[in-house]
Amino acid sequence: MPEKLDDRLANDPDEAFDMAIDKIRSVHEARVKAAREQTRNEGDEDKANAEIARRAADCVGAYGRVESIRPRGVYASFIEFERRVGRQMVSAATHLNFADGLAHVFTARAAGAMPVGRALEGEEEAYDAIEGLGVLPCAVLLLRGLQWMVMEHLGFAVLFWVPALVIWGLAGGAICRMAALNIARDEQLSPGAALRFAQRKVLSLATAPLFPVGFVLGIGVLLLLGGVVTAVPAVGGIVGGLGMGLALAAGLLMAATVIGGVSGWPLMWPTIAVEGSDAFDAFSRGYSYVFSRPWRAAFYAAVLTVYGAICYLFVRLFVLVGLKGARLFVGAGLAGTDRPGTGDAHATKIDTLWPAPTWDQLLPDRMPLGAQVGDTVGAFLVGLWLAVVVGALCAFAASYFLSGSTIAYCLLRREVDAMDFEEVYLDPQEQEDEAFEPPVAQAQPGAPAAPAAGSGGPVPGPGPVAPESPGSGDRDIDAE
Repeated sequence: MPEKLDDRLANDPDEAFDMAIDKIRSVHEARVKAAREQTRNEGDEDKANAEIARRAADCVGAYGRVESIRPRGVYASFIEFERRVGRQMVSAATHLNFADGLAHVFTARAAGAMPVGRALEGEEEAYDAIEGLGVLPCAVLLLRGLQWMVMEHLGFAVLFWVPALVIWGLAGGAICRMAALNIARDEQLSPGAALRFAQRKVLSLATAPLFPVGFVLGIGVLLLLGGVVTAVPAVGGIVGGLGMGLALAAGLLMAATVIGGVSGWPLMWPTIAVEGSDAFDAFSRGYSYVFSRPWRAAFYAAVLTVYGAICYLFVRLFVLVGLKGARLFVGAGLAGTDRPGTGDAHATKIDTLWPAPTWDQLLPDRMPLGAQVGDTVGAFLVGLWLAVVVGALCAFAASYFLSGSTIAYCLLRREVDAMDFEEVYLDPQEQEDEAFEPPVAQAQPGAPAAPAAGSGGPVPGPGPVAPESPGSGDRDIDAE
């Protein structure tokens, strides 16, 4: 039997795990049914629920263990890894931990202590190694997760990042444009006009982050050709030795491009939003600003990171308290709807519809064992609403990052290029879009309201001015 199970796992792991889950479900149903029949005539409901929960607990535990080791897809593994690293980055920022574990992160891959592939596949020891890392090591791991997807699953990376760059370009360009006009000119740009600006610049916004990648790949191709020449028998070694100085210079140029591109990447979308320029200008300004004022750029990044982490934790706490409060009172209304099949004798319908949220999991995994008719559909609908709330939290984090990057760009531009905040590109088409926004009519105090259309009332127009009534006070009226 173990050999057959091993063969099944090797040939079709998804089918093997589905069969294991189905087996657990059938055993769970049989145990619950037997417990109900055994306690049906006893008349003690609490005792019956306790017996059902006791018999179901083993199945619930087995279900959770099987699901925890089920193979995950490329996207799910990537997102889970990035989420865990991002959570550690927020924690490190709030503790002013910026560099702890930086040397370990750079040396661990060569030593095999923290292989990214294993971490992305869900091994807990790799996740445990993330705990305690500082902000900079977490940033390196975020990039390493991207490297894992590109190197190991190039096709999935293309399918994932092409739409992601377009979506982030549109949303990021719109938010940066709104922040730029608000910071520089104290103007409130409507989301519709900002999104139309981003649509006109979508090609530059989407391709700006790819400029460092393309530059590095171009240098890499030249080095590859140099390696091919060096492979020529006899004279290849001599030519390669003479040209090794150029290869080392190219390597240093690649390092400068990677470091400058990664450090200046948050300034690319603000560049296009403020200057109305293209992708090359966004890359060159972000690169030059970081290398021209590295300490100032690092200081701005540190302040924005720490302040943003504190704000994010506060908003997350606000969301968690709201979710727990809503669940508490909804669950109180579901008293008496016992669900002992979940493995908890005191569980009610709220536990199958909406598991209790925690600080680490605002959207906890639902346990389907023990649910009754209608609970599955209800849990799906509840999950949709919860996704909206958690999505708003993610939107806050993205909006803060983009707005903060825009502020940092304006500060660095003033320092490097001596340009005032007010010098912002004004798009004529954007002004036309704003002109089409219908103005909100404000009624003057004491003015008669216009009759509704179709009411049959008189149409207001010029007419004789009523004489001033006595006691209304003296008024100076200039008449020609």
